[in-house]
Amino acid sequence: ASVKGVDTYAIASRVDATLATSGRYQTETYVGEGSVITAGQDITIHAKTSGTSNSDAKASTLALIVSGDVTYANTNTTIVTFAKVGARSRLDAYRHLTVLAGADMVQHSSTARDTAGGFKSGAAIVSYNDLTRTVDVTIGEGARLTADFGDINIKSIAGASDDLTNSATIENGFSFVGLSKVRTYTVINSTATVNVLPGAFIEDTFNHVNVLSNSSIKSFFNKASVAVSSVGCEPDALTDTTLKL
Repeated sequence: ASVKGVDTYAIASRVDATLATSGRYQTETYVGEGSVITAGQDITIHAKTSGTSNSDAKASTLALIVSGDVTYANTNTTIVTFAKVGARSRLDAYRHLTVLAGADMVQHSSTARDTAGGFKSGAAIVSYNDLTRTVDVTIGEGARLTADFGDINIKSIAGASDDLTNSATIENGFSFVGLSKVRTYTVINSTATVNVLPGAFIEDTFNHVNVLSNSSIKSFFNKASVAVSSVGCEPDALTDTTLKL
């Protein structure tokens, strides 16, 4: 999604261009309590979330005397993904047995503004990019997972294919005073967990049992940029990132 502020030509002007994009994804795979699943080959229990979210805010101003403008984009996403094998369930595979939860996100937030002309031109732009993600695999109390000639894989994986970007840029054309503030704020809180509850039984007769949780970010980019050509300019750029994995 994108928004473009109306071009402004004025003696004293203030124009705001804003765009907020929010999303929530919830994916669940559940084997009910006391269920029995057998297979002559493989058993796969898989919950997968793949999301895309974009905010692109742009605006421009030509100020003859005074211009004070604010532009911002805000992208906010919440993801909950889990796979659960219920209490006292039985899963028996001749080959591979897999219980997997995974979540990835392509999320971009971008803000751009150009300001030009007059005795004083100024703009402030901000870009927010927030992601909260929970990925969980739970093996219930008393559940029994067995395999003979393949591996047992119990995995919770977050962010293996992430592509997250946050950028804010401003261009101040010539003016006698150029005031430019640029800010990007990124908050990422991503967790991946595997819970094997008391009394659960997991056995592979001839191969491997693999239990893994991994939270990561494949690709992340954060940028704040100011380009000015003014007499008496005061550019100010800041990036702020909070990351919890």
